[in-house]
Amino acid sequence: MKFTVPMKTPDAVYYAIDSAIDSEMVNRHISDADGSIRMEMRLELEVMLSKWFKFGECATIEIDTDNETASVLEL
Repeated sequence: MKFTVPMKTPDAVYYAIDSAIDSEMVNRHISDADGSIRMEMRLELEVMLSKWFKFGECATIEIDTDNETASVLEL
């Protein structure tokens, strides 16, 4: 059986992107005094994630009980 689960995750994507940027900046020893690098990275990730998240917070998950899988559906 397959069914979909529409989800709204306010702030979850925002916080996940912030965490990913923080980790990347630490791992690559990036200094960003004026925040321009962080803003550029955020925009790039938001564009990439817009494939799955509408308004930066709404996504639809498809559950397949026969294959025991879950997939994020593209918009």
